[in-house]
Amino acid sequence: MSITVRLWSKADLESLQHNRWHATIFMNGHTFSKEEMEYYPYNLRKEYIAEWRPERSGESTEHARIYATDDTMLLRFIDAEYTRRPNYLAENITRYRVIIG
Repeated sequence: MSITVRLWSKADLESLQHNRWHATIFMNGHTFSKEEMEYYPYNLRKEYIAEWRPERSGESTEHARIYATDDTMLLRFIDAEYTRRPNYLAENITRYRVIIG
């Protein structure tokens, strides 16, 4: 498994709201500067859960949480960053229901 490492220029950060691929790569980073956090595209983020089952005996199951703007960018990210597609892949959707208020 690998994560693309890049330095984000001001132009790249400004493109996150309309460039779905850049936004997907950006959201899967592990650390962000204060300036980068100001551009984090929360409004575009979808959360996915992936599971890779062992191909050989003795290997363990690998789980990953991946963020993407949509299913198309998710699969593009997996194809670029992992050696194979997962055996299980689901979007994690959280809903809130107001009780009081």
